[in-house]
Amino acid sequence: MKTKRALSLILCAVLILGALSACGNKPAEKPEETSLSDSVERPESFEDAVFGISTALALGMRFFDDPSYLDSASVLWNTIGWFSCWREANGEDGGLTTTQVYALQHALRASGEYVPIPDNWVGSSVTTEDKGGEIVWSFPGFTQNYKEMTEALKPSLTALDGDKVKVVLTNEDGENEEYVFTFEKDEAVGGEFPYVLKEMSLPEVQGATESEANFDYEMLREANTLENLLNIYGSVKEEYYFNGEKNYEKYFFRKNGEIACVAKFTQGGTGSLDGVYGSRDFTLMGGMPGEPGAYLCSYEYLDLESDSESFSYFFNYTISEMIVYGAVTDLEEKDGTYSFYMGRSEEEYYEENLVPVYTVDKGTLAIKEIVADMDDDSSRTVFTYGEEPVDYGVLDGWDRPLRKVTVVAELHDDNFNTVNLTRTYEVPDNMELLPYYYKPLNMYFNPGYTETYEYSNDLGDYTIYVTDAMG
Repeated sequence: MKTKRALSLILCAVLILGALSACGNKPAEKPEETSLSDSVERPESFEDAVFGISTALALGMRFFDDPSYLDSASVLWNTIGWFSCWREANGEDGGLTTTQVYALQHALRASGEYVPIPDNWVGSSVTTEDKGGEIVWSFPGFTQNYKEMTEALKPSLTALDGDKVKVVLTNEDGENEEYVFTFEKDEAVGGEFPYVLKEMSLPEVQGATESEANFDYEMLREANTLENLLNIYGSVKEEYYFNGEKNYEKYFFRKNGEIACVAKFTQGGTGSLDGVYGSRDFTLMGGMPGEPGAYLCSYEYLDLESDSESFSYFFNYTISEMIVYGAVTDLEEKDGTYSFYMGRSEEEYYEENLVPVYTVDKGTLAIKEIVADMDDDSSRTVFTYGEEPVDYGVLDGWDRPLRKVTVVAELHDDNFNTVNLTRTYEVPDNMELLPYYYKPLNMYFNPGYTETYEYSNDLGDYTIYVTDAMG
């Protein structure tokens, strides 16, 4: 049995099950004052610059046959975790500052938005610590798996043609799996990531089991888009339990024709609220709606070329992302539902002491439950359809007249060219709009960058001036 290969897939399954526990696509804590290019030494050679990224990519993409999977939060942050482990295995500090994470994401997806870490990962697979005013990310849940995988797969790396890296993994049958990653120079970022990924060539996914059902991964993925589920049921309630304790519940529904989501996190009794309305996501700050000081905080990515549509795509597939890539195996039919595993058999899952089981509606393929047992831990995600949604009043502001927030930005592209842009957004009267970029930003109330920005619900229509120039 291919236990080591299963190990990598299983870790991917665990992390994907915890992905996207918040409704939206907020960035993590932004770097405040540090430039992406001034915090680390530049690598001395092409190999020094890209071998770590290439190793992480080969492990992160091992069970995916399309480069677009790197856009998934779970796959991308898996890759970041493997890179952290590579650094540690090569005698460096495995911790990554938020500045480094932003820069690494840019190196992996130069044309993509920053993708925040799935919330359920933090505190278990991933830890954070404030060091000198900047968050440092560590990946203790990855370390042992990285050691076992690299010992079993024996990654071998070769630089080709001055811009490519070939990674060869030796699988459990003694066969070679070849990955080729092409990079291009990106002086704008510099630091330890002076090259960005341009394209990748992936081997055929190995070890796939022929499906036992009349549906497959792509059908499950499409059936569980929010658009499809809301068209059928009107609302979706998602509840997540870890070791029997409820971590969160959230409702997906439509409001004024837009898809909306409100999530309440209950772990530790915090009761914090996050949500999405249309293309805008938010976090409730300073108390519950109606309380003094309460307001919503929403992030808006500043795309130099155009308003990005990636958020709406990402949000639409938020439930679909919980389905691990693979074939349907060990199918059981009962009481109008199908239960099954993805990509591996029940026997192989038990061998690794992890049993993620999917249960879907027989008629619509809507996910009803995902259960994963691992060692002494267990998780359970339950979906209920057609209930009256609860929004805790956080969306009431969209029923009142909206105010206009104008963002006047001076940014710099990858070639250090200055790009000036002005964007105006309509938001509720209790929402702070925070622009972000793949570089850290400073915000002010005047064009001369001297009047410090400070938010208030009483601002009415207002303009903020932002720049990625530091100093």
